[in-house]
Amino acid sequence: MMKKRLILAACFILPLYLQFAVHALANEAALEPPLPAEAATGEAIAEPVLEAAVPAEEIPAAEVPLEAIPIEIPAAEVPLEEIPIEIPAVEIPPEEIPSEIPAAEIPLEEILTEEALAASDILSAQRQFGANVTLDGIPLADYTYPLAYLIFSQAQQKCIQEFQVKLTVSDKTFVLNTSDIDYSADTLETLQKIWRGELPGDQNYNSKHSYNTEKIDQFLQNAYKEANIVSASSADNGVVGYTLDKNAFRSQVLKAIDQAVANSGNHQASVKAAVEKVSVKAAPEPVPSSAPSESMGDLLGKYSTKTTTAANRNTNIRLATKAISGVLVKPGQNFSFNQTIGNTTAAKGYTVAPIYVNGKVSTGIGGGICQVSSTLYNAVLNAGMKVVERHPHSLPVSYVPKGKDATVSYPGVDFRFQNTTKNNLYVTASFEGYTLTVSLYGKK
Repeated sequence: MMKKRLILAACFILPLYLQFAVHALANEAALEPPLPAEAATGEAIAEPVLEAAVPAEEIPAAEVPLEAIPIEIPAAEVPLEEIPIEIPAVEIPPEEIPSEIPAAEIPLEEILTEEALAASDILSAQRQFGANVTLDGIPLADYTYPLAYLIFSQAQQKCIQEFQVKLTVSDKTFVLNTSDIDYSADTLETLQKIWRGELPGDQNYNSKHSYNTEKIDQFLQNAYKEANIVSASSADNGVVGYTLDKNAFRSQVLKAIDQAVANSGNHQASVKAAVEKVSVKAAPEPVPSSAPSESMGDLLGKYSTKTTTAANRNTNIRLATKAISGVLVKPGQNFSFNQTIGNTTAAKGYTVAPIYVNGKVSTGIGGGICQVSSTLYNAVLNAGMKVVERHPHSLPVSYVPKGKDATVSYPGVDFRFQNTTKNNLYVTASFEGYTLTVSLYGKK
């Protein structure tokens, strides 16, 4: 600040000093008038009449030696209020203008990142967003673009820094971070498009979040290996480990990632795999198929699925397979899966195994019987029978293609079909090794 005052004082004093010097030189020249014409002709010159003495206060400035005039005048000797306010900018070299301005003099909403500074046409605008436009549920009407950009940028950085999905598989815990899945979002790009009018106004917009599913699958494979997860295709006799429905667990993980992104509180979520400890010593007890006879007619439809090495689950599948095998369905009659096998209770030998409940993996007595109902459903489709009632699972299953499953839950959610032929229809089922097969016989 002192430097600035000295510069301003110099700009004021220097012109006065120059004016004072010019005036002094003019006065000195006035004291020596030119020679009269007589001097040029050689005639005698009359002595001049002496003028009265000049008062001391009117002594010309030339009598004051220039070196006696102080050049450096302390800024404090010039009152600030006497310094002219309007000074031509050219009199102050640009490099002398102070460049440091207190941060408090710049409004917070004008402090932006390099991406926002690049949009010069946006910075020059002071208008606000439309009255009825929102982004990720946040109304934008009260914001200018710079302030909105700052808010969403900070929110995105918070998500990236805090994001964490905790996975529990058997007795192991694994943590997914944004760097593990290559997470990204188009929030700031969408905000800019809304502001520039590239997207229609008065609408609700949501950011698109993306991540690398291949990296997620690799992360899960590493977790399965460390948690000693085994499968029917890779297990040998004597193998001890854990089994789970990998497709279902993958769906849970993807859902947990979306939940963590949406959770603005701490961007965290957790998911626990429903595993079952197994000791693969032999294939499950077989259920032989009812031997078809000529009286049953022709094979109308057949379908097979593969089970896992989970002992409890295979026990439930074996019991349900026995219950439906050999059932006769008369012409025009409806077959009900729930009425055929009844309630799956421990008294009947059913055991606790993984089940789906409202989009989550849980455990319950009879877990696994839905594979029997789903296998039967596909055999019914192949036979061309009429499906009366069928419900999909709340999560994808691994044993049939998407959209080809049929969940059941006694006594409400059922799978039913109708024998649309004019002849008797026979249901046979077998469970050998890890293969479940359901066949329908009759005449069309």
